[in-house]
Amino acid sequence: MINTLYLPELREMLNEDDSAELREFCTALHPARTAEFMEGLTASESWQVMRHAPPWLRGQIFAFLEEEKQREILESQDRTEIADLVGDLAADDRVDLLDDIDEILSKNSCLLLRMNWGQARKES
Repeated sequence: MINTLYLPELREMLNEDDSAELREFCTALHPARTAEFMEGLTASESWQVMRHAPPWLRGQIFAFLEEEKQREILESQDRTEIADLVGDLAADDRVDLLDDIDEILSKNSCLLLRMNWGQARKES
C-alpha cells in the first residue's frame, strides 16, 4: 500500500525546486522511511528528490526503493549520475543491482565506473 502522507508536499517542493526542504526530507528520516514516502512518486520524481540527498545517503535511499522503480531510474536518468549512484552503493547492493539489470545498461555503468575509478586514482 502506498503511503501518501508526504506526496502533496513532495510534489510542491519539486514544483518550487525547494532544495532546502527536499534535502531536509532526505536527511531527517531513515532511508527506508524516505523511500517508503516516495512510493507514490514516479521514478523521475523520486530521482529528483534523491538528488538533494548527500551522495552516500542517496545510495541508501535508492537501495530501499522498489526494484521496478530502481530499474526505471537506472534506465532513464543521466548515465554519469547513475554511475556515481552505483559507485556509492554498498558493495553487496552494487553486485545485486548489476546482476539484476539489463546487460547493456550494466556494461555502460561498469564502463563509467571504471572511468571514474581511473580518474579518482589519477587525482590521488
